[in-house]
Amino acid sequence: MDSWLKGVVEGASNLGDHVQRHASKLGQNASILAEGMLTGMDAPPAEGSRELVFEAGPLGFTLEGILVASVDPDGQAAKQGVRVGWQLKAVAGYEVPAPAAPGDEAGERRNRATVKKWLKEMPRPGRLTFLDAEPPLAGAPGGSAAAEVGGAASPAVPRSAEAPLADGEAPAATGAAEEAAEISPEDSSLLEEIMATATPLVQPTPSIDASEAGGDGAGGEPAAGGESETVQIRVLRDQVSSLEGELETARAECHELRHLAAEQDDQSVGAAQSRLEVKVRGLQEQLATAQSEGEAARRRVSDLQAQLAAANARCEELRLAVGLDEEHVREAFEGRERVLEDEVARLRKALSATESESQAAREAAARSLAEAEAHVSELQARAGERQTELRDLSARATAAEGRADDASRELFRAQDAHAAELSRLRGASEEALRAARQELEESRKAAAKELEEARRELEEARRTSAERGTKAGQQGECEEGEAEEEADDGVFGMLDEMVVTGQASEAQGSEGADDVSVLHERISFLETRCGALQKKLNARPIVFQAPKASSSCAPGQLEEGLGSEAGQPSWVPLVRGLLGARAASVAVFLYGAPDRKLRSFTQRLLRHNAWLWVFYAHLLVLYAVAASCYAQTASDPSGPVDSLNVRVHEAAAAAAAASTAGAAAGA
Repeated sequence: MDSWLKGVVEGASNLGDHVQRHASKLGQNASILAEGMLTGMDAPPAEGSRELVFEAGPLGFTLEGILVASVDPDGQAAKQGVRVGWQLKAVAGYEVPAPAAPGDEAGERRNRATVKKWLKEMPRPGRLTFLDAEPPLAGAPGGSAAAEVGGAASPAVPRSAEAPLADGEAPAATGAAEEAAEISPEDSSLLEEIMATATPLVQPTPSIDASEAGGDGAGGEPAAGGESETVQIRVLRDQVSSLEGELETARAECHELRHLAAEQDDQSVGAAQSRLEVKVRGLQEQLATAQSEGEAARRRVSDLQAQLAAANARCEELRLAVGLDEEHVREAFEGRERVLEDEVARLRKALSATESESQAAREAAARSLAEAEAHVSELQARAGERQTELRDLSARATAAEGRADDASRELFRAQDAHAAELSRLRGASEEALRAARQELEESRKAAAKELEEARRELEEARRTSAERGTKAGQQGECEEGEAEEEADDGVFGMLDEMVVTGQASEAQGSEGADDVSVLHERISFLETRCGALQKKLNARPIVFQAPKASSSCAPGQLEEGLGSEAGQPSWVPLVRGLLGARAASVAVFLYGAPDRKLRSFTQRLLRHNAWLWVFYAHLLVLYAVAASCYAQTASDPSGPVDSLNVRVHEAAAAAAAASTAGAAAGA
């Protein structure tokens, strides 16, 4: 539908342009016909006159009064040969006003305004007439219209020497009045008859009404062309009226000449009559020519009226076509208007609904904002309380840190004292262990000696019993067996007593021992027991309460176990097997120094209960400080500040959504 409407509008526009061009051509033909009706179509143009046609756009020259003052080199005037100094004579067939009298500034301004207005309102393409001669004199009788009328008649009439004429002026009637001083009364009636016959020449041409020229106005642009032609014909009418006025003036002068002729001398009547006859014949010829030209002009006007009628018929057809097109366009626009009205109604309903929703959203946002502000004030109060509590906790934490620093310094001093005491005890235990090992070695040597002596005594007893057996017979054999049993019982009883009573009984009964294997078994048993005790000692945790003085395990034995464990870690064989003996020794050396210091510190703590409790309190304070740091760095969703931020973000999002909905509803 839109494309069809655009096509119709474009076609109507093209048709209107065509009608306007046709009407413009008709107007030009009418103006040419009207000018020809006054001056004659076959009359040659005035000497020095140039008629130029200007299209749409700038004219390309400037005027100073009616003279061309400057010419644009690239304008239309330069292209058509207009030069500086030329005189503008007519605009679209209208004669420009004559120059004002010297000193008449108001008349000069009025003439300039008139010429400027005519140039501005001139239809394009338009005709401008220029003269490259001097302008006509001001105050010349007859005016511009009379000059045009007399331009064709003046060559047939001789001019008077007493009244010089300007360029193009035709004072036929004035010359007759000036030279008719000797007209006789008999010729007065003849002159009146001549003037009466000249009257039909200047009768107004048949008028063309606006209805005949432009129709009923439905044709649009053709009506505008008809109005232009009507204006031109009205101007012609005005010019004819001015000619009638001049003829009336000439008639009055004839009456005056008639009165003057009665007073003239009879001698001048003949000469004046002859001159008058000559002038009357010239006037009659001129009148005959003008009548023929008038008839030709009337025929041209009738032809022009026929063309105007055809143009009006064409305009009527175009008007009807445009009316039909307008009807279709009107129906299409009415349908489109109904659709748009429905759409506007729908949009209004949607707008009202959106406005209600936006109002509800604004109210909800206002309530949410009020609640958020109340909650914010509450959270601010709670935050103040929490800040006060935080300051108290910070003060308490600072005090606790101070106490922890004091405890740490005291603990370090206790560790140093414990390390020194542990070193001293380790040295004492090592000395006691060396002494015990020496005593054990001495006891072993003594036991070996006693065992040798027992063996010798047993051999001697066996030899003695053997000698007794050979001497005494069977009785001797029984006694020998009993002696041997008593010796064996003594030896085994001594060994049992050594096993029960320990190392001291072993030293006392060493004289009765006779078998080294029993002592080796005893030593193996003792080594096995020591190994089991060492394993139990190593299986205990590092931090434990120090043993009481009445405990069966001495501090020197604990330090000895610790020292042996620190000197030979369980992973030494594995390192030695993988990296070698040198790498294992280096690893043991690097491991032993810190291990010994740590174990010494632990032993000091185990010996002093107070330092042990201080160590536990120190660990507790450190764990509390670390937990508080983690709690401060981690975000708490239930905290007042975080919940406040969440509420503020939600309120901002709700306000943004409400504003967006309001903007959409407004659009």
